[in-house]
Amino acid sequence: MLQIINAIVGTIFAGICAFFAVATFFGWKGTDVLTALSKNWAVWALLLLGISLLVVSWVQRGPAPVNNAELSLRIYGDARSPQRMSSTHIWRWYYLATGSVVYLNGQPQNSLTRVLFVTFEPDVKITTLTVNSPDIALPRYEVKEFNQRYAIISFASDLPAGTLEIRVTP
Repeated sequence: MLQIINAIVGTIFAGICAFFAVATFFGWKGTDVLTALSKNWAVWALLLLGISLLVVSWVQRGPAPVNNAELSLRIYGDARSPQRMSSTHIWRWYYLATGSVVYLNGQPQNSLTRVLFVTFEPDVKITTLTVNSPDIALPRYEVKEFNQRYAIISFASDLPAGTLEIRVTP
């Protein structure tokens, strides 16, 4: 937000300076400048607003979305956090374990689910997200959310030791 305000103020200041530079170049006297400004104040205000909006849109523009992203994790199968083996266009990831007690036939049973949060940087084109492993059988999972900025993947049970691969491909 501060960048936007700075861009608008800077553009307005630059426009005013440009106006007086043009007036000086053409040899207008002070009263001529004020007369021209007072007669055309709406035009100048719209011009400065338009330039400000162009500058703001240019400042906010980010890098173009990429076609793919990849994350490879070493899962230990116990209470340890996974280790990142490789990643491409991944800003951050988080592996969350949540536990609860479920009663089956009147007997308490511990239930453990895992959730993987993945944030992409830069944004990715929304195409296909695949979850697989070359060396373990994955428990049931569901991609809860997938957009150009992040993905949330929920696993129905704890993952066994092995490699987990997340890929976004066209």
